[in-house]
Formats: sequence, structure tokens, C-alpha cells
Amino acid sequence: MSFDKMVFIVGVSRSGTTLMRRVLNKSTKFALLDENNYMGHLWPPLAMRKVFSRFGSLNIDQNVVKLVDWFYSSDFDNYSRLKTVSWQWQWFRDEVPKEQLLERILSSDRSEKGIYLVFMELFCEEREGEVIGEKTPSHIKYIDTIMQWYPDAKIIHMLRDPRAIYTSEVRRRQEKSPSPPYRQLRKFPLLLKLFLMFQVTWTWGDALKRYRKYSEKYGSSYRVVQFESMIANPEPEVRSICDWVGVEFQEIMLEQQVMSEGFTQGKKGFDTTASRRWEKHIDSWARSWFESRFRKALLEVDYEI
Repeated sequence: MSFDKMVFIVGVSRSGTTLMRRVLNKSTKFALLDENNYMGHLWPPLAMRKVFSRFGSLNIDQNVVKLVDWFYSSDFDNYSRLKTVSWQWQWFRDEVPKEQLLERILSSDRSEKGIYLVFMELFCEEREGEVIGEKTPSHIKYIDTIMQWYPDAKIIHMLRDPRAIYTSEVRRRQEKSPSPPYRQLRKFPLLLKLFLMFQVTWTWGDALKRYRKYSEKYGSSYRVVQFESMIANPEPEVRSICDWVGVEFQEIMLEQQVMSEGFTQGKKGFDTTASRRWEKHIDSWARSWFESRFRKALLEVDYEI
């Protein structure tokens, strides 16, 4: 089966990428993978394409067989001490027969691009959709590679106020931090906050530079969606995205429930209070830092100071 529509959702963590994927996947047209770090990871060797490359050239059939055997074995569950296997990779092992995956990889061009396409197509075929793609925030660093691999793809870059991102990250990491270094930093609340403040500062600043660069470089194939605008006026935003992709809008896409680990988890609809809620929870020193560091940038993208 051939798919001619592709969408990739990127952005800083906690910027609304999960919400965007959930909205689009409510439609019968979209079937976008969840976070998978295939292209890259904070720790480069953990990018799944790098992990797959440990089996040598996949132009050799025997290496493909070894890769697929490993993928369906318990060894895959423990491929890293730093990261647990995401549910999306578990889904493939649970829902796609081993023989089917092997056949599809063997019949692909066996490049990193071709193997990723196999996984995206398998997921879309299961959902009987017509738009393939995925959502991994950190893939914002690999937009050039994505566009080189899939020239007709469309990129959605989610943008959110860094003060809100920081506040959301602090809450999440204080309550649930299974992976290092957050697990250790939870023991030192102030140090955790400082770590997250500088982490958000670096990632948000980097994402803004990429927004400026890619908006010019990729034109209509690259679209920035502000999280705050999305939750305030979801219908016109979603309709516009559907027109941009080239699929019909479906009312069911607006039927949402707050699922992420936020302040209003479980609430139906779009969490319209998320735009300004950070003001009640952010430390004054952290707010001062972001407004001093990003004063010009915040005003550039229409955030109040």
C-alpha cells in the first residue's frame, strides 16, 4: 500500500505535541506513530536507528533476520539501562506478526529511511488510515534529515510559552521521574528546578532558532502551531491543518480528554486554563530568569511579559 501524505509533529517537550497527535489521530484519516526516538535521542547512541545499526549492514539478509529475532526477544526490553522501551515499539511486537515485519523489511530498500517507512506504514495500515507520520518532540533536531528522506512531508512545530513548559516539567518531574538524572535530582528539589530551568532555556532557545530557519527554508511544508491558540480556538486551527494536509475535517477530532500528566488530567475537552495557569505556580526567580533571557523572543512570538 502506498501513502502520499506524511505529517511529523515536533517541538520542545511539554509543548503540546501529544495533544496534536491525539487530535489528528481521532480522525479516521491520520495514523501517526507516538514518540519513538527513531531519528535521534538526547543520548545519540539510543536513537533506535543507531540501535538497529548494531546488527551490521541490513543489505545482508542474515543481519535482517538477526535484527527481527532480537526485536521480538526479551533482549530488546533491556537494550538500554537509561531508557525503557516505549509503548509504541511494544505495540509493534504485540500487533505485528514477526514474519510480517521480517518480510516487509526484506522487501524494503533496507536503508534507515526505508525501515522507518515500514514501521509508519504498518501502523497506518492497521488503523486503515491514509496519512502516515509520527510524533517525537526531539526529532525537531532532524527536520533536515526528515525532509531529505521524505521531501513531500509536512512538519508541525508545536510552540508554547517557555514559562509554562518549565512549570509543567517541574510538576511532572517532582511527581514521576523514573529515569536518570531526574530520579536522583528529585532528592534535591531546588537543584531539580535549576536543572529544568536551564534545560528548558536551552531547548526552547534552540527550537526558536530552528523555527526561524525552517520557516524560511521549507515554506508551506513547515507549520508552527502555538499551543495556546490551539486550546483557545481548536476548531479553526484543526480545520486549517486538515486543509493544509489535504484531508477532510471530522468533528470527532474536537472530542478530547486531558490525558497527559498535567494539572487537569481526565478533564474532557481542551484545557483552556493551561495558557495562563503557570502564573500561579512558577517561582518568581524562575519567571524573572525566563523574562530576562527571552524578553525579545517572547514578544516576537506574541507572548506577554
